[in-house]
Amino acid sequence: MRPTQSIIATMALLVLLSPLTTEAQERGTDNAAIAAPTETREVSVRAEEPVEKRAFSLFNRVEKPKAAIDASRQSAQIEGVEGVRTEVSVTAEEKRAILLRMQNAAEEKAEETKARTEPVPVRAIPEIKRVNAVETRTSEVRGPTPVIRRENKTDDAAAETDRVEKLRKEQSEREKLQNERRIEQEKKRAEQEEKRLEQEKERAEKREQLQEERRTAIKAYFEKMFRRLDAALDRLTILADRVESRAEKLAERGVDVSEAREKLGEARDAIVKARTILKTLREEVPTLAEEGSTARELFGELKKRIQEEAVEAIQMAHKALIEAISALKADDRVETEEE
Repeated sequence: MRPTQSIIATMALLVLLSPLTTEAQERGTDNAAIAAPTETREVSVRAEEPVEKRAFSLFNRVEKPKAAIDASRQSAQIEGVEGVRTEVSVTAEEKRAILLRMQNAAEEKAEETKARTEPVPVRAIPEIKRVNAVETRTSEVRGPTPVIRRENKTDDAAAETDRVEKLRKEQSEREKLQNERRIEQEKKRAEQEEKRLEQEKERAEKREQLQEERRTAIKAYFEKMFRRLDAALDRLTILADRVESRAEKLAERGVDVSEAREKLGEARDAIVKARTILKTLREEVPTLAEEGSTARELFGELKKRIQEEAVEAIQMAHKALIEAISALKADDRVETEEE
């Protein structure tokens, strides 16, 4: 008896639901229009919800209607077994709502199945991975997306105040760090500038020291050269005096010493000229030592002038004295032969 009653109850439930199915098919356009805003709202909400919550929502939309139908069938079977009336007390509105939820669940399931079965382009896989990685990092940094409740305006205002205060603190910390960095950079720049000035001062002192050493070396070099030339001129002057004394003695004895005196005059003129040249060149040495980049050129030029002018005058004086001495010796031999 029980299996028969269960079959009868199931058939009765299907008979009751068949008119609603026909009516739902006839009013498909109206139901789609009614369901569209709800579906749009649900999709927008699902986009903001986490994956776990969306899965749970899908479970509620698909599984709960099935559970309700199964419960209705079980109730009908129990009532049929106990001999009670097998009619199910379900209103038209409830049946329509059940069918609408079932239709929405079927459409969503079809869309998900299609999305899973569609192949992903090979070129899009790296971009999808990159977007997923960015979304994962963003969600880790920001945390779960807060759910804004419009009815709780007090909490929103408090959260906004906390957020603004937090931003102000962060801005203050950033400004503080920037000021510290700026002060540190200025301090480093000041130290570098001070170090640079010290290095420039040291370089200037070294340049001055080198300049002084160069002046001293130039003066010492030319002073040594002038001393040697003065000594040569002094020796030539002494020799000229001795030649003149010898010429006077020979002249007192009646010897003709005119040629010797002529050469002696040339020698003395050359000695005077050499001394004048040395005096002029000696005055140019300090100016030469003060010159910077042209010191080497002036040094070579002054050295060349000494060789060409002063040394040449000394050589002429020496040659004239030799000729004067030769003339005196010739006159002395003539006098000796006459005696």
